[in-house]
Amino acid sequence: MSSFDIVLRSMAGMQLLFLAWLLLVRGRREPALSYAALLPAGLAAFMLTSAPLPAGTLGAAALPLTLVCVANPAWFWIFGKAWFDDDFRPGARELAAVVAMIGVGLAHEVGAAGAPSAPLDAAFKGAILLFTGATLINVARGRRADLDERRRRARIGFVAAVFVYALVAVALQVAYAGRLPAELVRANVALLLACALLLSAWLASRPAHMHADIEREPAIPQASTVAAPAELPAQPAATPLLRDRPAADEALVARIRAAMESDRIYRREALTVAGLAQALGSQEYRVRRAINQGLGYRNFNDFLHHYRLEEASVRLRTQRHLPILTIALDVGFGSIGPFNRAFRTRFACTPSQYRAGPDPARATSAAVHSHDPVTLHDDAPAPGLAAV
Repeated sequence: MSSFDIVLRSMAGMQLLFLAWLLLVRGRREPALSYAALLPAGLAAFMLTSAPLPAGTLGAAALPLTLVCVANPAWFWIFGKAWFDDDFRPGARELAAVVAMIGVGLAHEVGAAGAPSAPLDAAFKGAILLFTGATLINVARGRRADLDERRRRARIGFVAAVFVYALVAVALQVAYAGRLPAELVRANVALLLACALLLSAWLASRPAHMHADIEREPAIPQASTVAAPAELPAQPAATPLLRDRPAADEALVARIRAAMESDRIYRREALTVAGLAQALGSQEYRVRRAINQGLGYRNFNDFLHHYRLEEASVRLRTQRHLPILTIALDVGFGSIGPFNRAFRTRFACTPSQYRAGPDPARATSAAVHSHDPVTLHDDAPAPGLAAV
């Protein structure tokens, strides 16, 4: 390996590690950035493990570096989920995916002494394509519920950039039968260095909190359509407000509020921005902008879940005779699984545990996450599927 290659790889590795550190620092306020730090850390490991070094140069560090490196496709998948999902938290599925990718990668890189069999090589490359494809699908699919216009545009750029890079990489691998010329390898390292430099400069110029323009402030009390149950003490409601936001269409915002609070349109299963816009007789982009700029939500599903979970939390306590599934279906969830996941994310407990309350801590959690209280009485008839 020439001196130029050593310098180039060293610069790229150090810059990628610096980018990972920046992401970790910013991740203290924005958790998604902490997950994003895994990707440049894995690429920094790649700078070493892919270098044509004499055997034994890396010593005891070879295995852990390889372990981090081969997990890059899984890191990329987690990064894509975290970047565009405000509520993302890695769980058992993500852990299993990382472990599986590491297993295939280690078998490919270490188990066959650098000369894997054709089936193992195909499995490794197939896993890379699988994670890359899953990431692109998640990002593209999530765009439909995204209310942040800047992030919606970023999704397009993200998908396009990854698609072009993957297409070129696969074409070159096929054209050169996996033995890329040194010039192309250097070009790839230089590209990673340039991207790391640009991203580091962009991060350094951003506010300390990536979403610093969003704050929680007390909302002005408004009339409520439903009374909070007795065991849920009244708390100051909190609503996300945007500083220095463009003027929202206040009339449309009021109509959206009425549709959710009075008409309870959120009970419609699989309601989308387009469906809400059609019900309001408005354009989709205007509804998306009104919810984002006027009500402070960045994701339409979060907007729906607020109202759905608010009603569900009240009915779990006041209509204890109803099955949890019935309540979940009544408020707009298509099945019990998504309802349970959304409920645990919001209240840090299962619906059954919540119903078994009262628990002051949970009551406070419910109030903090609600814009306006919801009211339902024990003697009120259950809507929709309540008769089930």
